[in-house]
Amino acid sequence: MIRTRDRMQGMTFYLAQGRDPEDLKADMIEAVKEGGAFVSFVEVGNHHVSVLISPGVVVVFEEEMVDRDSRDTGDMSEPFDPSEDARSRNLQCPARSRPAAAGDRAAQAGFAAHS
Repeated sequence: MIRTRDRMQGMTFYLAQGRDPEDLKADMIEAVKEGGAFVSFVEVGNHHVSVLISPGVVVVFEEEMVDRDSRDTGDMSEPFDPSEDARSRNLQCPARSRPAAAGDRAAQAGFAAHS
């Protein structure tokens, strides 16, 4: 089967089996058109994820062939720990390219969730 990996803002997510990546792409494009919105999906391990997608957020979709995992049903009431190679990862956040200007709350907040 094909497993889809999404990389965004230093994070890596693996979509649960059965989640159509084209639908997720459409949801993300709609969020950008709205100026930003949360987009939700289920990742491998049957875990719910919501990410804030806004203009300027770079998202990369990659696909790879893997064996089917019968536990990966998308049913969030039955979570499991996926294998290490299918686990979503919090990678190091990109370095800031400029110092935060006074009053620039978004820049001052940075990626506090990743700190």
